[in-house]
Amino acid sequence: MKPYLLIYDLITSGCKVYVYHQNGTLVKTAQTPLPMYFPKPSWAEQDANDWWDAAIKCTKAVLEEIPAQEIAGVSFSTQGLLCLCVDKEGNPLHRAITWSDTRASEVEDTILQAMDAQEYIAITGNRPREQFGVRKLMWLKQNQPQVYQNAYKMLQCKDFLALRLTGNFVTDYADACNTGCLDVNTRSWSATILQAAGIRADLMPTLHQSSDIVGYVTAWASAQTGLMQGTPVVMGCSDGPCAAVGAGCVREGDAYMYVGSTSWITLASRKPIIDGNMTYKNICHAVPGLFAPAALTQELGVTFKWLKNRIFRYDPAFEGDTEVYPFKNIYAYTYLEEQLARSKAGANGLLFLPYLLGKTAAIAEDFAKGAYLGLTIEHTREDMLRAALEGNLMNMEKMLAIARNHTPIAHMNVVGNASHESALLQTAASVFNATLRNTSINGTTDSIGAAIICGVGLGIYPDFAQNERFLRYEQTFSPIEEEVALYKRKKELFEMAYASLLKLYEQL
Repeated sequence: MKPYLLIYDLITSGCKVYVYHQNGTLVKTAQTPLPMYFPKPSWAEQDANDWWDAAIKCTKAVLEEIPAQEIAGVSFSTQGLLCLCVDKEGNPLHRAITWSDTRASEVEDTILQAMDAQEYIAITGNRPREQFGVRKLMWLKQNQPQVYQNAYKMLQCKDFLALRLTGNFVTDYADACNTGCLDVNTRSWSATILQAAGIRADLMPTLHQSSDIVGYVTAWASAQTGLMQGTPVVMGCSDGPCAAVGAGCVREGDAYMYVGSTSWITLASRKPIIDGNMTYKNICHAVPGLFAPAALTQELGVTFKWLKNRIFRYDPAFEGDTEVYPFKNIYAYTYLEEQLARSKAGANGLLFLPYLLGKTAAIAEDFAKGAYLGLTIEHTREDMLRAALEGNLMNMEKMLAIARNHTPIAHMNVVGNASHESALLQTAASVFNATLRNTSINGTTDSIGAAIICGVGLGIYPDFAQNERFLRYEQTFSPIEEEVALYKRKKELFEMAYASLLKLYEQL
């Protein structure tokens, strides 16, 4: 028996290789950083050859202790929303245009000249975005025509690694969604969108399920990496859908929440979640037949960093100032537990609107702003902290309510940097009126998800519901009946406050 699954986890900051035993044990890791290139304002690039060099280095490092002949298969969890054109030999023709690159906004959007936004949404499940690969291809065609003319295929990050390992030009449905030209109804490339964009249909790679075996390690790749020739390569997907699998969000109605500097809610759904504000980004799930809609918010992490750094600032000259000391740590949620314990649920009537960054996934108005409402001389710093937490969670509950219009959600798994903040999770359970469970993980949810996908593809696992092999659930937080009633009323005030301030926000 070959017991090990090797996973490439490659994001903009670096490449990490995980080796998991199929029983869920993490046995070996290796990592190396990756450079980013910013040649012009709004440009953010990476060299695909750096990806491959990093993959080789990390693979060789783990194979120093894990025999290559015991690797059952390899797969991927990588960054998405890229554009990399390669020639027929698989050589990169330019640096990869990464997800944070916004140069495509300079290009006239001929897609929306050929169809209205609703037609585009009906095909792709998403509104047009400059980050999509098709828009970046449009930019290349206009600004680097030689690259476009010589291009054989456009690939994503994991697709390039799979190409180097197998020699095949392939992608999965999840990353195909990130190009902005996949018809999610037929799971095929949209001729309508590609024609409107003026992009050659033959640039699109062959589509696969994330759990498909898409090839085998070639003799050349074996010599490069140390992997055994003939080792199966499973397609994998971008980090978002991989994390959904790793977090146990694999059946219709399953949901999970990531809590950190950026937070999001993802669920498993039979259909894209579409509302007037397009709150959710819809992407095909790694589980065949499902979608993994995700709604993202930066407000929670931003709010606590703002309070820590701008309002309750720490001055190193005053080490003895215990009133300020808890906020000296760079981690925004440190000491949150003991602070929130000093303010009861409801924050003594204090209300916080968390829109410090303006528009969010849950609201449409670009001119929105943050606000504390109901401040009195009796309120404390701890009340301000609790109000800030409650306001952010009520904003997230708006996102959750949209998902609940499509499928019942009674429980959620929680992962992320702040997933062990008990006061945060208990408050969230009552605000959401849902049971929450946090986890203890060796590795990351996205690499665990990729390992499960790999195991399904190899026939090791019968289905995708395998995350409890890799992690354990630590705590369960159930809604407190009295708090559910309190927050139901406070959410009504929250909505009323926002609606009342819209005209004022527009003029500020």
